[in-house]
Amino acid sequence: MSLQCPYPEGRIAMMNSEACHYAQLVFTRGAGLGNRLLQWSRARAWCYEHHARIVAPIWLRFSCGQLWRQTVPLCDFPGRIALAGHFLADPADLQAIASPWLHMRCRVIRETRSPSWNLSGNDRSVLRYIDGRDDTYSRLNHHQGRLRGDLLRIVSTRQCLRVNQLAVPPVGIHIRLGKDFSPPPPPEHLTEGYDWVGWLQQTPISWFIETLE
Repeated sequence: MSLQCPYPEGRIAMMNSEACHYAQLVFTRGAGLGNRLLQWSRARAWCYEHHARIVAPIWLRFSCGQLWRQTVPLCDFPGRIALAGHFLADPADLQAIASPWLHMRCRVIRETRSPSWNLSGNDRSVLRYIDGRDDTYSRLNHHQGRLRGDLLRIVSTRQCLRVNQLAVPPVGIHIRLGKDFSPPPPPEHLTEGYDWVGWLQQTPISWFIETLE
C-alpha cells in the first residue's frame, strides 16, 4: 500500500483561481481527527460540485482538557490531541488570511442556518461555512478518487512514510478509555440495546465488537 496520488493531474479543474464560490471549515469545539476529516471531505465535495475553492483549514487543535484530566501522556499530546505535524498546506487552497476579505466580498451562508446543499442560480459569489452536520456524507461516495488525491497532498511526509511501511492495511478502531469517561453501566441495567446513558460515558466494548464484525 503506497501513499502516492493515483491521479497525476492532481489539481481539480473545478478548484481554480476563477472560482467565485468558496468554502471554509468551522470545526466544532472538541472535534477530533476523525470528525475533522469527515468535515473536510464534505467541504471538498461541496467545492467539487459548485466549482468552488476551499480556504485552507487550521488543523491544529487547541484543547488542554486532556492534560488536566490525565487522559493522555504529555509526550503524546502534540500528535494525538493537538494534531500537530500531521498535515501540510495544499497549494490549491486559499490561505486562511483570505477569510476576512471573502467574508466582506461574498454572500455568507452558514450551513447550520441554511442546510441546503445546492445554491440558487442567482448566487454569484458565496462563502459557505461548513459548520453543520447532515446526511450529505453519502455524497462522499461519488468523490472517493478526488478526495483521496487531495488528502494525500496534505498528509505530512512523515505520516506517509509510516503508512507505506505497512504490508497490509489494518482495520483499526479507536476505543476511548480515558479517566474523563465513566465506565458504561452493566448490560442488565440497560432497558434495550445501547441506550443513551449520558455525557462522558464510555461506549460498551461489546458495541465495538459487534460493529467490527
